[in-house]
Amino acid sequence: MTTPFQVVSITFLSVLAAREIGNVIRGKRPLGRLFRASVWLTAAVAIAVPQWVSMIASSTGIRRGADLVAYVMALSFVGATFYFYAKCLRLSRQITALTRHLALKDPQFGGGEEP
Repeated sequence: MTTPFQVVSITFLSVLAAREIGNVIRGKRPLGRLFRASVWLTAAVAIAVPQWVSMIASSTGIRRGADLVAYVMALSFVGATFYFYAKCLRLSRQITALTRHLALKDPQFGGGEEP
């Protein structure tokens, strides 16, 4: 039995996946877009057939499919947090290096006098 939630969410996720696949075909950052399309399609399948999520959870020793989804989301959040933290540190170091380069190139600019 299909619920209204399933119909709406699967439609929405399918549109998102189709949009990402269209951008892959047009050559716009294909690797990232392909990854996002696979995430949207996986979510749509999990919503369409929740028994599959429960079967996967059971095979890994987790009792409920909802627990498996929660664990995957928690691990994904931690991974994304570390990734973006490292990216921010790298960007901060690049800005510092650029600022030093510009300061050494034109030392009178920061000396308090009008350029």
